[in-house]
Amino acid sequence: MKKQLWALLASCVLALLAAVPLAEATEVFAYTVKADGSCAITGYQEDAETGFQDGEGRLEIPAEIDGHPVTEIGSGAFSGCEGISSLLIPGTVKRIGNGAFSGCMALESVVIEEGVMEIGEEAFFGCAALSRAVLPWSVHAIGERAFAVSLPDSEAAGVIGGLFVTAPAVSFAAGYCLENDISYQAE
Repeated sequence: MKKQLWALLASCVLALLAAVPLAEATEVFAYTVKADGSCAITGYQEDAETGFQDGEGRLEIPAEIDGHPVTEIGSGAFSGCEGISSLLIPGTVKRIGNGAFSGCMALESVVIEEGVMEIGEEAFFGCAALSRAVLPWSVHAIGERAFAVSLPDSEAAGVIGGLFVTAPAVSFAAGYCLENDISYQAE
């Protein structure tokens, strides 16, 4: 009877451990491994020299880290990073979390590849230098104030001035641009 109880307890502990995401880190990215084997980037070591591909602030989110496909950029993962000027998000990423890149003041351009489905609330909030974004057909949800800045002398927010979006015609992203008075061009 005791052996059966110990076996049951051991199997419960193993099942619990399998369901809990594991936190990991590389020299550049902190990430959590999900139950399905994919991972979510949860943080970024901005001063790590290996983070920028060309020394000019260009950051490409990897499609996989340590053999785990990157399927999510967690909420606030890159918030306040001052050195990122251009960004490429691969199609393996399905969700960009709330505030993921908020406050990245030097960010000028973002290319989001086909496959990304959701851009969270305030994902690029406060990125005042953002002038170019490419959004794919696959995006079907964009959260409130995803591409907004605080208006001067006000608690209100408005669209990032000078932002120009390239998006497929008759796509969710194009509709979002029209609804929010964001300049866009159909690709």
